[in-house]
Amino acid sequence: MKKIKFKKVTKKEKKRLLQFALMLGMGLAIITIVAFIIVGGSKVEDVQPKKQVTENSEAPYTTTMRIALVDADNDIYRNSVSIYNQAGDFYNSYSTDAAEVGEIVTLESGEVNGISTAGIIIGDENGNMSNPYQGKLEIWFLQDGIVVVNELDIEEYLKHVVASEMPESFGLEALKAQAVCARTYAYKHSNKYAYPEVNANMDDTVSFQVYNKNVGSTTIISAVEGTTGIIIVNKDTGKPIDALYFSTSCGITQDGKIMGEDLDNTVLAGVYVGVKDEDMADYDIYSAFNIEEYIKDRDKNALETDAKYYRWNTTMDKNGCRDALVSKLIDISEKEGAIQCDEEFYEILMSNNKSVGSLKSIGISERATTGAVTKLTCSFDEGTIDVIGQLNVREVLGASTRNIDLNDGSEISADMLPSAIIAIEDKGDYYVIYGGGYGHGCGMSQNGARMLASQGLGYEEILRYFYHNSSIVSY
Repeated sequence: MKKIKFKKVTKKEKKRLLQFALMLGMGLAIITIVAFIIVGGSKVEDVQPKKQVTENSEAPYTTTMRIALVDADNDIYRNSVSIYNQAGDFYNSYSTDAAEVGEIVTLESGEVNGISTAGIIIGDENGNMSNPYQGKLEIWFLQDGIVVVNELDIEEYLKHVVASEMPESFGLEALKAQAVCARTYAYKHSNKYAYPEVNANMDDTVSFQVYNKNVGSTTIISAVEGTTGIIIVNKDTGKPIDALYFSTSCGITQDGKIMGEDLDNTVLAGVYVGVKDEDMADYDIYSAFNIEEYIKDRDKNALETDAKYYRWNTTMDKNGCRDALVSKLIDISEKEGAIQCDEEFYEILMSNNKSVGSLKSIGISERATTGAVTKLTCSFDEGTIDVIGQLNVREVLGASTRNIDLNDGSEISADMLPSAIIAIEDKGDYYVIYGGGYGHGCGMSQNGARMLASQGLGYEEILRYFYHNSSIVSY
């Protein structure tokens, strides 16, 4: 079989390249306006940051973060944006027809009525108001629309990240561990741009770290301030690690290889999240059990057995899931390296949803050493296609399954499987998918950190539990 990787350059990417070239040739006009007032809050979300593609950079690390703020459509481009102060007083609005491409408006928070921690609120096109942003806001007028970038100090950024990523109820030491992970993650990304067209290091979504979704409580502020400047580095190189983290483990974590070959797998090696014999190393545990059997059963020695995503299951109707499955395969084919098939089948797939014929089988064809599914094979009347990568596997199966039954007896509807640590059983007319954990599974389990903190471990012990070959230092 000829393996091919398909990549499509989108219109948006073309526009980005054109506008970036244009901006290099133009002088950037900067208008500075002084504004506004103090901090608000919203809900904690269950999230799973993931590795992203950015420009290579030899620039030094910095403690100044530049965050591109996504809009209600979950991308960075807006048609308009409104500006308010903490009290909700309207200041100004900006739209795509209000300035020339390449113009930048800069707004800085500052002292208002004696309050030195003033913030800026933005309103979107649907009338939704954000929490106040500290530091500086830049409004960029680009070819594709308006982009809002928040620039602020890393320590202020972290107060909102930790509040957004972990509930206060997890305890101070778990929150400190979360703060150090989030700081390390941000610091490592501070010398490169995920959005070079606006010089932004990251955005504010689960693709990086959720930001400004909640206000730091006293405990969360203490967790950040109590670890000020502390990061995790590789013990051998002294460089910041890929401090990935996720919601819940199924009793094991994953090798970083499932996230990309460029990750440091001396640090992101798999860990058993449970009680084990003192003389047993983590790699012995992975070689000692069958992942298919493990995920269908309950490990009484695992730490997170009370978590709602510790174990879960769902079903796929063979006939009923076919259209959704094919549609998702077509959708992910635009991502580089997401599918592998021969050219003839690819042309059939893209020509007509019905042309591939009936679904014959779905099967796991490849796993990571630590158990996550990294290749899924789908066979149709007209050919076979492989889905590559744990995230793509979760998307394809999630689009094709019924509701998911969780560990606590509840049921959810989801577009993506909670994790790729799964087993699939053929029941004739349908498949049963057994799974465990929530998130990519690499690095620190947040629920695992909660349990370790409840057992009396400090944040440094928690971090050493999950990250191998690492040291905890001040940058």
